[in-house]
Amino acid sequence: MHNNIWNGPPLNCGDTSFYRHPFIVSEFQKAMREYRKEVLSLERPSDLWEPGTRGIVTAGGGEKYFPSLYIHLKLLRMLGCQLPIEVWYLGPMEMDPIMESLLREPPISATVIDAREIEKKHPCRILNGWELKPYSTYYSSFEEVLFIDADNLAVRSPCYLFEYPEYRSKGAIFWPDYAHFQLKPDVWEIFDMPYMANVYHQERAFESGQYLINKHLCYRELRFALWLVERSDFVFKHVYGDKECFHLAWRYLGTEYVIPRRNPGWLVHTIIQYDLNDQVIFQHRCRGKWVRENNRRVDSLKHESECFVLLEELKRKWSWKLWHNPHKGEKEKGIMQELASKTWTYERVGYDKRPMRFCNLGMVTLGRAGREHTYDVFVKGDKVLVPVFGEDGKLTMVLQRESENRYVGQWLEYERMPIVLQAADENWNRMHRVDYHG
Repeated sequence: MHNNIWNGPPLNCGDTSFYRHPFIVSEFQKAMREYRKEVLSLERPSDLWEPGTRGIVTAGGGEKYFPSLYIHLKLLRMLGCQLPIEVWYLGPMEMDPIMESLLREPPISATVIDAREIEKKHPCRILNGWELKPYSTYYSSFEEVLFIDADNLAVRSPCYLFEYPEYRSKGAIFWPDYAHFQLKPDVWEIFDMPYMANVYHQERAFESGQYLINKHLCYRELRFALWLVERSDFVFKHVYGDKECFHLAWRYLGTEYVIPRRNPGWLVHTIIQYDLNDQVIFQHRCRGKWVRENNRRVDSLKHESECFVLLEELKRKWSWKLWHNPHKGEKEKGIMQELASKTWTYERVGYDKRPMRFCNLGMVTLGRAGREHTYDVFVKGDKVLVPVFGEDGKLTMVLQRESENRYVGQWLEYERMPIVLQAADENWNRMHRVDYHG
């Protein structure tokens, strides 16, 4: 492969003109051409997905997206959709054991996948928000993937979309965006398709709140879209997010796709998308994500009453706070007692080391600092997890118990250094014993 800057570490240049400099654009075009040769010779993966399988993939979590995700998936099941579901997320900043359990339990019965763990086997140059969509689609276990955004609602079971003859022939359905998002001639030229610049007015932009892809037929195109989002440090300076990465990939490889005739509608805060028969199929609440209180009710949206009922159900089940465990079991209470009974050595590996103590009311006492202020405890199967929060309430790390005297983890932001929490020497404990049992 052409070894230029766009195959190396991510760049972060504050000057946006940098990404339009002729040399930079030329280097990116060279990388595109080289990867096009590579992807066209790519053999169909035999071990990434199960042949003949269909399923729904979605991505999201955290306090912003989880309510919409829960309502979206619960409603899918209420509408009779029995397709298997995979929920992908980006590490502990987006998902905790209580949230996972709500997604895994019937009727949702989703498989919940941490993309950071998959990334260890299948590295990705850049894997953040939008990049997760093509990444999860490509590495999903399904051969045919209906991807639906967390804040998007199907108004009926979408299983029939897989049966459209047009889809079965071409292997992909993409939905249109509004006309003002149309790619302009200079964008087509930047992405090495000057011939498209002449017909740009005929091209409809993509809205990727939903898409349907048969990977058996379109694995090369999907892999090229993933290559583009892996270079979001350049690509997203010219197009808006992941949606046009699919568009560019399919066009660059000369592959046809299906797109509904009817343009999207808009209702208050929601994109209305239609199927190939001009019937409403998706309501993408891109500006109306579900929150705990004060959601605007729009009765002209389908299933609005059911959504509000599901919202009340979620309020009873979830604290609306990431890594907060308000109903601890006896094992979890026992772990808190164990933590409070000892003095620990808290090591930020490569940075510093200090003594630390905990009380069984969830506070760090000795050794407290701005990023180590409070904690909680979760028991998940045979794992003991201890989230630690800063004084601003934001998650700093999740420590995992290796033994009753040792926990390990990593800061999730800032320096991201490894952490070791080790029980201090018993002689030290006896000499400096202070009770912090609350």
